[in-house]
Amino acid sequence: MYRPLHDSFVTSPALPTLLCLAIFCLPTTVHAHLPELYGREYRRVDPLAEIIPNRALDAGPSTLPSEEEKAIAALLDAAESRGGAYDQGQADPLINLAQLRLARDDASGAAEAYRQAIHLVRVNEGLYSRGQLPLLRALMALYREAGNLPALGDAAGYYFRVLNPAAQDLSGENLVRSLEYLRWEREIYASRRDGEQLPHLLRAYRANEALLSQAAGESDANAYLELVFSQMRNLYLILGEKPLEMKADTRTPTETALNGIQRTGQSTGVKLLESALAWLDDTTSVTQARVYLERGDWYQWNGQSRRAGAAYAEVVALLSKAGEEALLADWLGEAIEIPDERDLWPLLTEESRRPPVVVEARYRVTASGDVRSVSVTTAREEDEWQANRVRRMLLDTHFRPRIGPLGPEPTPEVTRYYRLLNLR
Repeated sequence: MYRPLHDSFVTSPALPTLLCLAIFCLPTTVHAHLPELYGREYRRVDPLAEIIPNRALDAGPSTLPSEEEKAIAALLDAAESRGGAYDQGQADPLINLAQLRLARDDASGAAEAYRQAIHLVRVNEGLYSRGQLPLLRALMALYREAGNLPALGDAAGYYFRVLNPAAQDLSGENLVRSLEYLRWEREIYASRRDGEQLPHLLRAYRANEALLSQAAGESDANAYLELVFSQMRNLYLILGEKPLEMKADTRTPTETALNGIQRTGQSTGVKLLESALAWLDDTTSVTQARVYLERGDWYQWNGQSRRAGAAYAEVVALLSKAGEEALLADWLGEAIEIPDERDLWPLLTEESRRPPVVVEARYRVTASGDVRSVSVTTAREEDEWQANRVRRMLLDTHFRPRIGPLGPEPTPEVTRYYRLLNLR
C-alpha cells in the first residue's frame, strides 16, 4: 500500500514562543486517503493480557434446573394463570431466571429469558417503552460476549430507537447512552466480516450527524464537543475504508452514501474541528488542547504535516501554560499510531479460534511520522509469516511523531507488541 510522503520539518532560530508555531514550512499537499490497516488487520496488544474465550450462546445448561429455577418457574406459571400469557408480573421472575442461568453458564437460556422479558414489557408498556432499555443492554452484553454480531447489530438499532435522544435534552445519562450507542455501531462494523458491516458505519455517521444538529440547537457545549469527537471516529473509519469508486449501477445505497462521504470526508473533518474550536471560549486549556490534538492527528493522518505541526504546537503551548506537564508527556511524549483511540478497535470476536500469535516489533519513528528500521520476532518459527505481515503493515501505518518543545522529534527505537486480527 502506498503511503503519502510527509513534508520535512525545519525549525526557525526565532524565540521559543515562536518556534512552536513555525514547525513545518514546506507546502501542504492533499492526498487521497487509502485503506487503513491498523486496527482492521492488526493492533497493538499487551503481551501479558489474558485471552478470555467467548461464551457460546448455543451452549446448553450444565446441570438440571436448580431449586431456585423451579421456584421461579412456579412464579411464572402462577402469574400466567392469574393474568394470562402476557401478565406483567412475569417480567421480574424472567429477569431473575436469566441471571440464574447466566451464573450456571447457560448463556443461551439466559438470552431466551431476557427476550421473553423484553417482549412482555413491549406488550404491556408499548413498543418503544424505555423500560426495555436495561433488559436490552443485558441481552446485548450476551450477544457481544458470544460474538453474535448480526443479533447484536439488530438489538443496537432497536435500542437507539427506544432511547430516542431527539425527544430529550442531550445531557447527562441521555448523552452517555447516545455516545455509547454510536460506539457500539463502530465496534460491530469493525468486527463483522460477513459483508454486512457497512450499514453499521453509515448508521453511526447519520445518527451522529443528527445528534450534532440537536446539540448545536440546545447550545450544549459539552454535548457538542463529545459528539464532534465521536463523528471524527466515524470519519476515520469511513476514509480508512477502501475507496468505494465502483460503477453506480453496482453500488448498494449504503455504498453510494459512504462514497459521497469519502469524497468530502477530509474537509468535513476539518470543518467539524473548526466548529468545535468555536465552542471553546469558556472551556479549560485541557479541553482546548484536546481539540487541537485531534486536529493535528487528522492533518497528520491525511498527509498534511505542516498543518499537523501547527496544531501540535498549540497543544504544547496550551498544556505548558496550564502546567499540565504530565498530560503533555502522556499525549506527546512518544510516537503513537493514528488514530490514537484505545477503544476505537475493540475486539468483539474472532472468526478463527486459533490462539493469537503475539509479534514483538522494534522500530524507530522519524520526526515526520514514518516508521524505520523495523525488526519483528515471534516465539515460534512457524509463526514467522505473521511477524512479516505485521512488519509490512507497520511500514504503512500513520504515526503521530513524538512532539517536543520545538516540534516533532525522531523517536529512539521502541519495542511494542502486535497481533493480527480475524485470522481466516
